[in-house]
Amino acid sequence: MLNDTIKNVRQPNFIVRCINTIIEFCYDFKPLFGALFSFLGRFSLVLVNIVILAGTIIFSASHSLQLLRQAGATNGLEWVAMVVWELIFIFSSIILANDFRKGNWRSGWAPWLGFLMGFLFVEVSNVMGMA
Repeated sequence: MLNDTIKNVRQPNFIVRCINTIIEFCYDFKPLFGALFSFLGRFSLVLVNIVILAGTIIFSASHSLQLLRQAGATNGLEWVAMVVWELIFIFSSIILANDFRKGNWRSGWAPWLGFLMGFLFVEVSNVMGMA
């Protein structure tokens, strides 16, 4: 009983008071640290996604160029055709994804045709490039 009374009355020493002061000072910056760590987490995810997307596009484009050169496109025409095919696939995918997100399941025939043509070309070039 006497021991409990002493614990409740005893004041913390200088070291404990200094540690408490430092902790209270750092606690004032908790929202700042939370926002900073949240930003760093989101930024790293965006950065990783950009690197993955860039790598995928570079590999796909190189395979498309290889297929077009094997088909006989030369003198810069292979670059034009590669850009056209890749953009058909990418933009049709964006249009379809936007429509699906909005709940519109009927996008019309043009985005579907562009998506399927671009998808087939990109897949054939990637399979042949990887072989």
